[in-house]
Amino acid sequence: MAKNKRTGKLSEHFSNRDFSCKCGECSNSIRISLGLIGGLEGLRSKLKQRVNVVKGYVCSDCAEKTNEKKRTFHTSGLGACVQVNQRTGREIFLAAEQIPEFKGIGLNIDKDTVHVDTRKEDEREIWVMENGRRTNITDDNREKYFPDIPEPPPEQKKKFEKTERVENQKKLETQKKFENSKRQETPRKFENTRKNNKPRNFEKTDKIDNTKKVEKPEEKQN
Repeated sequence: MAKNKRTGKLSEHFSNRDFSCKCGECSNSIRISLGLIGGLEGLRSKLKQRVNVVKGYVCSDCAEKTNEKKRTFHTSGLGACVQVNQRTGREIFLAAEQIPEFKGIGLNIDKDTVHVDTRKEDEREIWVMENGRRTNITDDNREKYFPDIPEPPPEQKKKFEKTERVENQKKLETQKKFENSKRQETPRKFENTRKNNKPRNFEKTDKIDNTKKVEKPEEKQN
């Protein structure tokens, strides 16, 4: 557990500023788990994008003012809520499941954020928050929240459809060009064949006729 001043780098891509309490009234000291930082670095590497910490460390006074429990994964420096630009909460959740350091993973559908923590437990706990209610994810209800093929975000879907239309248009244009070139080449090939075949046949015939016309000269008698 790191307990440092707000300034200073904790890892390659995260600093104390990312996890500091948002109340602005607490001291410069924060508590943060190095295991949590390592997990977030792994998540960043997996998504190949910057991970924004929406909620990191929460001091006890701040937790009391916001009616939170005094002892949570945020007050103990073991948890963080994150977002990633142009990524849905579901995408982040599925990527977080591939990070072994995270033992608690929760998707907040209302806020489109993902909670991750490094609780000291062997079994992982996963859940969703929707309309203020928490539902643990099981094999029976997982398909409801995380189908096999997740629906892409509207912007990504529009971009995909536009790309698909452009590619189809290019395919049609290429096919038309191929068909046109094929139509143009067929008569040319036929004409060339006729031109090439006629002289050759004529030459062969002419050679045969000339051969027939040549007679063996008569021998002179003495």
